[in-house]
Amino acid sequence: MENAKQTTRPQYGMGQNVLYMLRTAWRTRKSVIALCAAQALLGVASSAVGMFFAPAALGAIETGAPLARLLGIIGAFSCALLLLDALAAYASANTEFGRIQVRMELFPAPCTKAPPPRWPTRKTPPFRKNRPRPTLP
Repeated sequence: MENAKQTTRPQYGMGQNVLYMLRTAWRTRKSVIALCAAQALLGVASSAVGMFFAPAALGAIETGAPLARLLGIIGAFSCALLLLDALAAYASANTEFGRIQVRMELFPAPCTKAPPPRWPTRKTPPFRKNRPRPTLP
């Protein structure tokens, strides 16, 4: 029963995979790393502004703030969300081409790490040594 539950550990850990991807992105397109980080930060900031909007507006309503203050809060949060979404769209659009180049760099990588075939091919010395020689009739 315990033999069936045994799992094999992966050859590469998560940290090694992340470092490999970062090194490949740095070697291929340095801007991809910064734009992806900016895209993530802008997404977090947009969510945070959206979360703080409701408590700020409700707090102004509960305290009986004037209409101008309430409209100012709504306008400020709307402008902040609009700006953050525009910046996130800009970062997303500019990240696409760099990501494509990094992927194009990664796709042939497994092919170069493949082990050689176990059967003789034209390029292996035993095949060349033992191949039949053409004979003239």
